[in-house]
Amino acid sequence: MVGQQDALCGRVEQGVSQRVVVKDDSFLGIEKRADAAVADLVPTAWRTRSAGDGSKRIRHYAWARVRINGAEDGQAEHWLLARRNLANPSELAYFICHTPNRAALAEMARVAGVRWLIEETFQTAKGEAGLDHYQVRQYTGWYRHITLSMLAHAVGSGYRKIVDFITSYGMVTAVRCRKEQAPTARSSPGP
Repeated sequence: MVGQQDALCGRVEQGVSQRVVVKDDSFLGIEKRADAAVADLVPTAWRTRSAGDGSKRIRHYAWARVRINGAEDGQAEHWLLARRNLANPSELAYFICHTPNRAALAEMARVAGVRWLIEETFQTAKGEAGLDHYQVRQYTGWYRHITLSMLAHAVGSGYRKIVDFITSYGMVTAVRCRKEQAPTARSSPGP
């Protein structure tokens, strides 16, 4: 919910320092704000990639990345991933990524885009399975409610996928409803 409240986010983020250590030739790197590190990129560093399917269309954004310092383990890299809206280039979002060596930018964008799918799933679960209809009194009750709501949502989603599959492949061409006629009144034989 906080992400949807622009005024609240602005006030919260005002005092937050978004600093990263950008790798360079020195051992420690250079400390910069995330927006300054991305601003230093050359224009050709930005690539248009898909963040996955949205509710209305495929979501395309411009993506760029900057290598940052992180724990050295030899098999992974740390990146500052930036997403820029194509319609409004001043709208930027940042992600800190820990990836296997030589991870592609397109793969990083796809993984970052999974967040929308997760948010959409929770919104659907709130509406269809009552995920947000609980009163917290104890942890046990809350845990049971959340577990049963998510189970109900999973079963409903699975059922919906089965129905969609059956109807999309023509296995069911029409559903016929038969009206049963009301029984006629019979005269009962006398004693």
